[in-house]
Amino acid sequence: MNNRNINGFTLVEVIVTAVIVAVLAGVAVPVYLGYVNDTRQDAVEGIAETAAASANSVWRKTAKANIVLSDLNLTYSNPPYTVTINNTNGTVIVVATTGQRDTVAFK
Repeated sequence: MNNRNINGFTLVEVIVTAVIVAVLAGVAVPVYLGYVNDTRQDAVEGIAETAAASANSVWRKTAKANIVLSDLNLTYSNPPYTVTINNTNGTVIVVATTGQRDTVAFK
């Protein structure tokens, strides 16, 4: 009789473990990407609200008809955001390169 002590995992155990990891990753990745998208949208909304509050302050203090971005004394060091001031309808529009956008009124 051969009394060998065999250590290690069988092929079935390795395959079952790989399947479990794949199923967990299949569920976790979409959830994670949803959180990332929500965070990006929150960032855009925060920038829009800050810019609109600043534009409102400039508009009330100076009564300027045409407010430009440089009047707001805000610097956006992150290039993925484009901030536009629409003086016609009194809104600030923020668009991210990832597709998120938000419009906030300041008048």
